[in-house]
Amino acid sequence: MSRQLELEKSIVLITSANERKANVIGTGFPFYTEQNSTYLLTCAHVVEDVGVQ
Repeated sequence: MSRQLELEKSIVLITSANERKANVIGTGFPFYTEQNSTYLLTCAHVVEDVGVQ
C-alpha cells in the first residue's frame, strides 16, 4: 500500500450539530490511542463551530 493511500485511509469525517441545529462538518486524523480513547487532530474552527471549548 502506498504512503498516500495509507494517509487517505486515516482521515476521518467529523460531524456534529450545535445549539442552532446547524450541521458542523470537518476532517481530522487520529494521532494517539490509549485504552478506550483515540485523540483526533483537527482544525480549531471545527471544534469552535460545535461550541465546545
